[in-house]
Amino acid sequence: MSKSTDIDEMSSILEEITIMEFIKGCDNVVRLMDVYETHDKIMLVLDLVVGGELFEKIVARGSYSEKDAAYALKQMMTALSQIHSKRIIHRDLKPENILCVHTSLTLPEEIKIADFGESIVLLPGEYTNELRGSPCYIAPEVWLNKDYDMCSDMWSMGVIAFILASPRKP
Repeated sequence: MSKSTDIDEMSSILEEITIMEFIKGCDNVVRLMDVYETHDKIMLVLDLVVGGELFEKIVARGSYSEKDAAYALKQMMTALSQIHSKRIIHRDLKPENILCVHTSLTLPEEIKIADFGESIVLLPGEYTNELRGSPCYIAPEVWLNKDYDMCSDMWSMGVIAFILASPRKP
């Protein structure tokens, strides 16, 4: 990605890199392997994940069997549990930010959560009320500008679970 002259944009990129460094040991998360910097670019070396977005698989497959949906959701919940234990809120969970390890449409999905650009770290007992995320997946408390924490990610997971079982949004 190009280095930005916009201080806020550059700060956001550096925050995402910091969060990705912090969650390197978490399961089912796209790992940041290395960062290279030139005079005008920052390059991130990430896990190789060739299966595309979960969104694309949902469109191609239609609904998932209960067994396949449960397998994918278990991996997402494992990742979220580990991310949340580090007091990180993803804030933009959606099928487009969940990557599939394999290209096959018939194998059970092995997935990795990606895109931590909206993520933040909260101190114990701290909340945020910033409106962040993708409209169909945002928890009600976020829409209402109320204080929220990691629990808002669980709403997004519920929407994803619904979509896996029925290829439409609730």
